[in-house]
Amino acid sequence: MRRVSRAAGVLATAAVTLLVGCVPTARTAGPYSAKAVRTAEAVHSALASDLLVVRSLRRHHTTAAYVSVATSAAEDDGSAAASTFLAIQPPDDQSEQLRDELSDLLDAAESALGDTRIAGRRGDRGAVLASVDALTKAAADLDHFAQAHS
Repeated sequence: MRRVSRAAGVLATAAVTLLVGCVPTARTAGPYSAKAVRTAEAVHSALASDLLVVRSLRRHHTTAAYVSVATSAAEDDGSAAASTFLAIQPPDDQSEQLRDELSDLLDAAESALGDTRIAGRRGDRGAVLASVDALTKAAADLDHFAQAHS
């Protein structure tokens, strides 16, 4: 029984060490800003992927099944990038303001990606096509953010 308890303790310690080691950090404003820009670019890429899917759908060059899978993957990619950045502790007040600014843009992007995925999964061609405005605006806002902070 002691072997099991000891093994469980070793595994728990290893798990905590891995979790702590995986938390992204930025000790100064420069690296934090760079991570913000990379996040904006990554989420922009997910939005651009959805925009390509919408264009293909508009031209009748894709299937409903592909739209469902592709919009889901784009949302997953955008969400993963956003959550990774938002887990980083801002190192100072200026970085916290940067985080707040980007967080608002990420919320809008995730909403657009989510709405497109939902429409794609439902097979609602009209709603997928209608999502182009929100996707385009979110992509433009993130592009502007990345340019302004590069």
